[in-house]
Amino acid sequence: MSPVIRFTTSADLRQGPVKIWKQINPNKSNKYKFLSFFIKFSIFIGQKLLKIRQKKYDEALKDINKALEIDPNNSYALWVRGEVNLKKENFDEAFEDLNKALEIDPNNLCALEARGEANFMNDKNDEALKDLDKTLEIYPNNSHALVLRGYVYYFQDDYDEVLKNLNKALEINPSDVFALRIRGDAYIGQDKFEEALKDLDKGLEINPNNTYALRARGRAYKSLKKYKESIPDLTKSLETEPDNVLALNCRAESYRELREFDKALKDVNQALQNSPNDPDSLTIRLDIYKSMRKYEAALTDSNELMKLCPHCSRCPCANHIGARGNIYRLMGKYEEAHKDLNRALEQDPKNIYALSIRGRLYGVLDKYEDALKDINKLLEIVPNDIWALTTRGDVYRRQGNFNAAIIDLNKALKIDPEHSFALRIRGMTYYSLNKHKDAIRDLDKSLKVEKDRDFKIKMLNIYHRMGLYI
Repeated sequence: MSPVIRFTTSADLRQGPVKIWKQINPNKSNKYKFLSFFIKFSIFIGQKLLKIRQKKYDEALKDINKALEIDPNNSYALWVRGEVNLKKENFDEAFEDLNKALEIDPNNLCALEARGEANFMNDKNDEALKDLDKTLEIYPNNSHALVLRGYVYYFQDDYDEVLKNLNKALEINPSDVFALRIRGDAYIGQDKFEEALKDLDKGLEINPNNTYALRARGRAYKSLKKYKESIPDLTKSLETEPDNVLALNCRAESYRELREFDKALKDVNQALQNSPNDPDSLTIRLDIYKSMRKYEAALTDSNELMKLCPHCSRCPCANHIGARGNIYRLMGKYEEAHKDLNRALEQDPKNIYALSIRGRLYGVLDKYEDALKDINKLLEIVPNDIWALTTRGDVYRRQGNFNAAIIDLNKALKIDPEHSFALRIRGMTYYSLNKHKDAIRDLDKSLKVEKDRDFKIKMLNIYHRMGLYI
């Protein structure tokens, strides 16, 4: 039985194949066995350098090239060199080696998997899936190929296939951090945030500094309205990748919800500095300006978004023209708001956002029948839209139809018991019904959950003038 050779130091890795051969076979000098050993040894060194030494790719290539000088058609060595070039993002060289390896041995699992990854990195998703499918036909329990195939499907927004592949991969290797974070992200894409947190928590227990998992968990917390919890994860991820636009935007949104507007603007402005024409960043900054009641600045960003949108270059798209209509509404420029919202709904008669905002605009203008027409149409499309239910409840209240108002507002508050607007309108409805105790309960709760301090003070003064001391 041959002695176990352990390569523990740089010197160990650099001692030549002759020395190792003599150590294992001191009395043998068979030329062909030595050449076979030399090739295997050189490949081993290349793999060691690739896996153990971080980014020592040039040294790895030197060893693999030695092996290929002796045996140019060694499919295994071609794969390793293709893998090293893939890590160096030398895609042309990687494809050349991997294609040749697969010409020699079409069932080389390692080369198939590596070429699948190379195709994926070059946005050739269909080609990537062909290679990975063949890999998994030969070896169905290849967990890394399953994860990689799941990742390709993730970028195609096919979450069912993502979960199918990653579930199987995690049965084989439950501690695969990469698989856990991708499945976590897929759950986020399906709005299954609690399931996402389970995967991301487990991944971060194994690797607490995984930037991708930290960023994804921060997003999940934000989506669950756990804004304070989201910020430490996003901040830690930004320590490693300070220019990541997604993390900056996500943290900006959390800061906005916490009404820390200066911090929110700092993050989104940095995101826009890194990616000047990013529509998501502009949309987030627009929303921050709206929350700050800086409507002129919001209007500037809205107009900029319309310049960037490819649809708006032909004619303003329903989403962006509707969003600008809402800004005009908030500015009290009702004529401009009405004009934009009409244009949006001419283009897309079922645009939920534009229907909601125009319905609210009609309510403010006391055009109750027009308001109900828009809101009813919206509720046919989305029966549980909380803003639509609350707006219709408010219209019914203004019409004096208090019982109908209470029905809608109860339904809205069943969806979100802490919806400030719905609580306020139901409280006002109870006041109109002379149910002052119920009115005070709802209005008091609406003030507690309301985040806007100035608006809270304004409403408190109104309630006092009504004789409701909250």
